[in-house]
Amino acid sequence: MSCTKNERIIYALSLEELQTPEIADGLWHAVREIRQLIPRRQFPTRIYGAISEFPGKLLELDGSPYTIPDDEEIFGNDADFRWLDNCYLALDAKGERLYRKFQNLERVRILDVYFQIAFPMSIARHYR
Repeated sequence: MSCTKNERIIYALSLEELQTPEIADGLWHAVREIRQLIPRRQFPTRIYGAISEFPGKLLELDGSPYTIPDDEEIFGNDADFRWLDNCYLALDAKGERLYRKFQNLERVRILDVYFQIAFPMSIARHYR
């Protein structure tokens, strides 16, 4: 697999990396900040729109192509993207993250890919 000199390449974080405290916390804070600007229902459209328009390559860390999961596959019956507010960004009574581990890390992984495409310098560089 070759690429041109100016072609952008984005590497999807591994599922193991997404579970490291530094990356998990940084990504959570990034999502929390951008959530103030983007309505939750617009996230899937923005994510898949940015990915489909991305002119570069999306790769796994080993250099193989990153297979973009279908939104039905990772978000299932959550058409309103309630998962974002009710699970991922949920806070407990003390104002701390309610959930730190998730069964479906592909949801979190695609948020990272979106940030790398749409906000590489203003968001993604702060937690990667």
